[in-house]
Amino acid sequence: MLQVGGKMSNKVLVLGSSGRLGSYISKASNSIPDLEIISHSRKANRPQSADLTNRDQTFKMLEVLQPDVIINTVALAEIEACEKNPSRAYHINVLTTQNIVEWIGEASAKCHLVHISTDHVYDGEGRNKENSVNLTNYYAYSKFASELIAKQIPSTVLRTNFVGKSVSDLRQTFSDWVVSSLSAQRNIELVNDVWFSPVSLRFLLEALALMVRERLDITANLGSWGGMTKFEFGLKIGRFLDLDLEKIHSVTAEECEAYVTYRPKNMVMDNSFWETTTGMKCPSTEEVANAVAREYL
Repeated sequence: MLQVGGKMSNKVLVLGSSGRLGSYISKASNSIPDLEIISHSRKANRPQSADLTNRDQTFKMLEVLQPDVIINTVALAEIEACEKNPSRAYHINVLTTQNIVEWIGEASAKCHLVHISTDHVYDGEGRNKENSVNLTNYYAYSKFASELIAKQIPSTVLRTNFVGKSVSDLRQTFSDWVVSSLSAQRNIELVNDVWFSPVSLRFLLEALALMVRERLDITANLGSWGGMTKFEFGLKIGRFLDLDLEKIHSVTAEECEAYVTYRPKNMVMDNSFWETTTGMKCPSTEEVANAVAREYL
């Protein structure tokens, strides 16, 4: 770890700062002590702008910025978009990671990569451990491929699913969509047979700050304990906020109009490895639902 004046140098480059997670990290950077947060944008005319699918542009930007840690939040996460255009999914989810890893490997061994992956790599029975990978759609394939590339160097790979009040003008989280839809008296379909174990954006930010400090070479689940169906989770948020629950319609994944591509039915994660490795305890899914609902009061 690089030391500057007796302290570790913590210049952190956030890739994908216009997305749900990247924008949250960038906006919350003032609340994280001893970190210099730099936000990447593809379009802005500044040193930290680059098309990360372009190797030359990526290398040029990273050579100028010389980050100590890169948090890669770049992703094409829309399931249908990945299935309809696998080439685009490959370029965004895989090639960007390859360019980052190649720069670190060739030019900056001191730089640590924190790579954000997904719970969609699972579809098993019970709590999915890190070795329980079961890929069922192109989004999952592309994200798992990016993990394999990230692990060509010492890096932190976090498999997660996050909810909470977004600060992005462009992207909504699942909880944003539920709250905004019910507040506008719109009918919504929530699936009753797809299980997940999300964390809040706030909790994920704390975990990322820990990884920036510790720079662990791990692949870990980062979720909540217990799990819920998306129907149950949305219902809890709606009930907490006293919204019209009659607008929520319980459907199976096969019945859901928005689900054209297959989704995993069980993405509930076992977080034991994360907790024993880091000492950071994960909340229950019930606690996450309540904490996230309070963000909208």
